[in-house]
Amino acid sequence: EATTQAEQLSEAAAKLEQARQKHRHDKMHLKAAELRASEAESELEEARATYTVSAADHDRLVAQLQDAASKLENAEAEAAEQAYTLEQKDDELAELREQLKAARASAQAVDQSASDMRQYIAEKEEQLQEVSKTFSAR
Repeated sequence: EATTQAEQLSEAAAKLEQARQKHRHDKMHLKAAELRASEAESELEEARATYTVSAADHDRLVAQLQDAASKLENAEAEAAEQAYTLEQKDDELAELREQLKAARASAQAVDQSASDMRQYIAEKEEQLQEVSKTFSAR
């Protein structure tokens, strides 16, 4: 049973590490999405600032604004999706931490039980030796 507990503990630790790596990876994607959103927002502000030029540039600037707004919308949607994914990964990490904690507690209980059993066996062997001496003395 101690071997099974150790295997469960090892498996839980491996899952936790895997989830941590995925979490770091997802954070990186979120930062990239936030950067793209920031860049798109800057493009949008730049396009708005140049909007005051002549009427001849009006159509081009409208298209620029629409493109920048679309990029911003896409980047914001991507950032929201990444944030949701990170939230899910945080929940998974918390669950794995709880499983690891439970596995550790279980392994500790098994260790304590084995220690108690060894103590009990030692006491019984001692009693057996004393009984054996008593019979030998007769």
